[in-house]
Amino acid sequence: MGHDAISLKSGWNEYGVAYGRPTENVHIRRVTLSAFSGSTLAFGSEMCGGLSNVFVEHSQVLDSDKGVQFRTTRGRGDETTQLNTR
Repeated sequence: MGHDAISLKSGWNEYGVAYGRPTENVHIRRVTLSAFSGSTLAFGSEMCGGLSNVFVEHSQVLDSDKGVQFRTTRGRGDETTQLNTR
């Protein structure tokens, strides 16, 4: 088993800052997620490029300790915009 079911990232430390490109236009739809360790849906911690326009709909979480988790640490984060769930 892996750590997270889905993990969105956008660049690590100085490389993510230098490249400066967000993870964007992600549509997660009609999935059943399970993670025995970690999260079913994780954002980060490598987020130096940012995150934009993420849409999660008609999805469910089963048998997991953590549903959605935002991870960050000092120096590893940028703007997160337009995160939508339904």
